[in-house]
Amino acid sequence: MIDMDRFEEARQMLSYVKPFASDTPEYQVACGWYELKQNRIDDAMKYFNRAAELDPDDEICFEIGVNLNQFGNYEYSQKFLERFLKKHP
Repeated sequence: MIDMDRFEEARQMLSYVKPFASDTPEYQVACGWYELKQNRIDDAMKYFNRAAELDPDDEICFEIGVNLNQFGNYEYSQKFLERFLKKHP
């Protein structure tokens, strides 16, 4: 829904799963994409940073970094990819 710019439906879905999924990196990433697609990069980064905190292997950092790169957010992308590469050289 987020990729199709169906933001109201996406917001409703995120609200529905929040009570039992908010402490998962996947939920945090989904919220980050929701914010990013609406050009709210600062809010998106809060969610992405929280997702990275919740992922002990930093593998979510690879996903975030690659996708931020595709959106043209190179500075933020580099931060997440460097974190991933520290654990997975």
